[in-house]
Formats: sequence, C-alpha cells, structure tokens
Amino acid sequence: MKLTMKPTVFLLDVDGVFTDGKFVYTAEGKLSKTFGPDDNDALCLLKDQLHIHAVSGDKRGFKITQKRIQEDMGLPLDLVSTFERVDWIKSHFDPKKVIYMGDGIFDPLVFKHVAYSIAPANAFYKTKEAANFITQARGGEAPRGTARKSGSWALLRWRGDGGGDGERPRQGRICRATDLRPGE
Repeated sequence: MKLTMKPTVFLLDVDGVFTDGKFVYTAEGKLSKTFGPDDNDALCLLKDQLHIHAVSGDKRGFKITQKRIQEDMGLPLDLVSTFERVDWIKSHFDPKKVIYMGDGIFDPLVFKHVAYSIAPANAFYKTKEAANFITQARGGEAPRGTARKSGSWALLRWRGDGGGDGERPRQGRICRATDLRPGE
C-alpha cells in the first residue's frame, strides 16, 4: 500500500522510549528516570525534516521529564494522558501526517489513529503486535538511539529515497542499522 501523505510530525511518548521505563522512588516520591544518551544528538538530525514533539502521561515525574526533554534537549513537551492522546493529536496535528512512537499497554489506542506507529523492542507485547515498526533497540538504550533511528527509518520510507519503495513495511518488521543510510 502506497502512503499518500508525507509525515510532518514525529511524536514520541517519553517514558519507555527516551527512558528505560523504570522509575527510582524514595520515601519522598519519584527520584529519577534513566534517559538514553544518544537520542538528543541524533534527533537534531531530523529536526529540519520533521516537527519533533514529546508527550508524557507521568504527572508525578513530569518535572524530571521537563528537565531532560524541554530544558536539555529543547523539544516541545506536553503532559497528556494516553487516554486523551488521540483527541490531543487531532487538536494539534493532522493525524494522517503523524509518526507516533510508544511502548505502553494503551499506546495501541493511539496507533489506530496515526499514519505510522513505532514501538521499541521492549514495548508491551500487544503494543509491538499493533505497531507498524519495531526497533531493534530497547527504550532508553544506548548507544543505538531508539527514537532517532526509528524516525529516520520511517521518514526515509515515506520519502522513498534510501528506504525502499515508499511502502509501509509488513506489520512487526524489526529495524536494523542497515535500514538506514550512512550519516542519517
């Protein structure tokens, strides 16, 4: 099936994509999250081709997320529950032009409404089944840069240059480094 619209937005759920999905708690509450080190530099390479935007449903850890995603990486970030994401996407973007990456149990609800869906290798098994694309890298894993490689691969597929014939890969296809052109 040929895709008719090129993506303009790469929307990423933070926890489980930029992070390993784990939280460190103390008696005072959520203390930390572990972010992968490579996504920031790598996503910079896509910023001239896609609007990159992050969302998180983690209210208790949102200040931690803001520090890394907004302040350190300079990406737009919104606090949006997974259950509200479809309506939020529709009110902010054209869903037919959105690449969405998520790992959680409810992300398939979002996958149904966007043009293209991506899950990291360690996503919930039903989420991987629903995704158009599964990365080889786990969320928050270094040095592969899960978010950047998946965004590059999807963009190349849509553009039709270096990524094949512009067709959507079969469901559940695994990304390998050879799927990307050198320097991308």
